Amino acid sequence: MSNHTSRKWTVHQKGWSIDRLPFAYPNYEEQYYLQLLLTKVNGATCFEDIRTNHGVLHSTFKLVCMALQSLNDDGEWHDALNEASI
Repeated sequence: MSNHTSRKWTVHQKGWSIDRLPFAYPNYEEQYYLQLLLTKVNGATCFEDIRTNHGVLHSTFKLVCMALQSLNDDGEWHDALNEASI
């Protein structure tokens, strides 16, 4: 959270959250899939937590997305195109 008067960043008073994620182009696959997972995986504290699904540690973020079945439709491509247009 930004404190505009002192021009310093301050920690949230309640809980933790990601305020903004930089745009990741789909052709940079691992960055794109990591961004996708950050919006779906709760409570992760490290990259291994993000790459773990039902106790299985996957080697890439894309494999985790496939295991979560978040790539079954074209929804992520529509979301990427909408975000890129903004």
